[in-house]
Amino acid sequence: MIKKHRFSLRTKFLLTSLLPTLGVVTIIVSLFVMEFNRLVLQRQVDELLSVPEMLENTISSPEVLNYRHLIQNGVYLLNNLRKDITGITVYAYKNMGFEVIAATDQSKMGTPAPKEHMIPFETGRYGISEEVVFGQKILRLNAPIFSGAKPVAVISITASMRVYTVMMSYLRDLIFFIAPTGGILLWISIYFSFKSIFLSRLSNLSSASKEISEGKWPSKILVKWQDEMGELEETFNQMSLSRQKAEEALEEQAIRDALTKLYNRRYFDTRIGEEISRALRRKNRFAVLLCDLDLFKDINDSLGHQAGDSLLKAVAHSLKVATRGADLLFRWGGDEFVIILPELKEKNGAVGVANRIRAGVQAIKAGAETTIDISIGMAYFPEHGMDAQALIRVADHALYIAKKGGDKIHVGEEEFHLREDAITVVFQPIVDIRSTTELAHEALSRDPSGKMGILPLFKKYQAIGQLRELKKLCFKSQLVTAKRAGLSSVFINVDFELLSDLDVFPIPFGMEIVLEISELEALNDIDVHLREAERWRKEGYQFALDDFGAGFVSLSFISQLVPEYIKIDRSAILRADASVEFKQFLSDLVKALGNYTQKGIIAEGIETEQELAMVEEIGIHLIQGFLFGKPKKLDDLKTEQNQNIHS
Repeated sequence: MIKKHRFSLRTKFLLTSLLPTLGVVTIIVSLFVMEFNRLVLQRQVDELLSVPEMLENTISSPEVLNYRHLIQNGVYLLNNLRKDITGITVYAYKNMGFEVIAATDQSKMGTPAPKEHMIPFETGRYGISEEVVFGQKILRLNAPIFSGAKPVAVISITASMRVYTVMMSYLRDLIFFIAPTGGILLWISIYFSFKSIFLSRLSNLSSASKEISEGKWPSKILVKWQDEMGELEETFNQMSLSRQKAEEALEEQAIRDALTKLYNRRYFDTRIGEEISRALRRKNRFAVLLCDLDLFKDINDSLGHQAGDSLLKAVAHSLKVATRGADLLFRWGGDEFVIILPELKEKNGAVGVANRIRAGVQAIKAGAETTIDISIGMAYFPEHGMDAQALIRVADHALYIAKKGGDKIHVGEEEFHLREDAITVVFQPIVDIRSTTELAHEALSRDPSGKMGILPLFKKYQAIGQLRELKKLCFKSQLVTAKRAGLSSVFINVDFELLSDLDVFPIPFGMEIVLEISELEALNDIDVHLREAERWRKEGYQFALDDFGAGFVSLSFISQLVPEYIKIDRSAILRADASVEFKQFLSDLVKALGNYTQKGIIAEGIETEQELAMVEEIGIHLIQGFLFGKPKKLDDLKTEQNQNIHS
């Protein structure tokens, strides 16, 4: 943890400003001390220089000059001069009559000086030398003493300078040789101190402010000092954090739906691009689910908008429960939702999620009794598209099929292109109960997977705009399969619109083909339909009017078409079985219709012996229904035919 120093900016500024001032004052004081020391030293030197002159003044003539006289005068001088002078040594010349050179000082008066201490006379007035011994500066003055014009001796005076003089000499060296470097270092220190205290911190604040202006969020500024600028740095950190949280909240609000709190449609464009890039890098598959609530508008209108909003919230919660945390949920708009399922290992995983979603939504109650359902269209990346537009287009198409086709969950078409195996053909027998023989078989189309009935299958292909192609496929497949089965007579369901799109197929040799037309076809464009029927009849095709009694019928159309067969719908059979009056009416109608059919009337959907007895009573002998056989596939039909042959 960094220690925070409690100094104000004013204090730091004053301290920083005082540092160079103190440096300048120190240099000035040092110069004054140095000058004072120089003056003191000069005075001492001047005093030393006066000693030889004083000695010369005490000598009246060469005759009176003798060694002792010099010694006596030296002692006198030693006792009366400054205490800085620690010794006087006199060297007499041989021409003065002294064979032994003597030396004297305060401690050793009259002791002869060793020869090695003798200082030879040198030309010149004075010889001055100096040395430093144990912190003391020793100044030695060698001066000749004259008597008249002749030098008679050399006096060597040794003076010990005071300690402060030595120290001041060192300080002088420091000032003249080290002070410039020290000054530079001092100013460098002052600069970096100022930079640390002011400039670097201001630079950090400036850089952080610039990053914020560019939409970036800088790291927190480290507060080292508890001063005014430290308070500014702390305030800046708090302001930056508050603004960052506010902007993050705004960004989150911008990508979230206000009601359901799911991501909104605008954010989908961003995330789908990211998921595509990630899937390409990792070579993964992901799924896009487009979901739509069924009959939500009716629920919203009947229960009110508040109930509708509550329902949407409940659906959003249900979607979250049914999906993984990594899955992305979007409210697409209104009652539509989009889900991205990233990193799918298998396609069945997405189908499983869709089933969970549907189960969860079905468990929601919209009001006291109303339940809801959801339709889901799915598209896979990369199978169904490499960009967002392609995936949504496929998922939307699949959703349309899921809603209109009735299967509720539909995968974006692998089967957009109608395949030959899109349907399978089954055959149900039509029996003449008078001879208990099979008159013919009706060819019926079924979903090969067995997952949906024929009507949802037709709705599915109608939703993708391929209903007409499916009908053509059914017609051709039924003809081909009937021929392979070796059937002598087959009934095939068609409509006049289909017949008008087809060229007339040649009828296989030995086969009778009856085209079943619903009675609903007789309500419009009767003349056009009759002309189309005539075109096919010329090639040997016969006609049966199907679903008679289930709706409205045009007697004029029947009288002009004169179909080979009329098939009474099961709904009319059940009504006759329940009502004596209607039973009598149907009996009379059957007798009358017999005059407008060429081969007979067929009762459809007979499943019980009671129903069989009733239709026999009203005069119908051609029967179709589960009582005489369920629809069978080609292989089962052949097996049954073989068994009949061997029996």
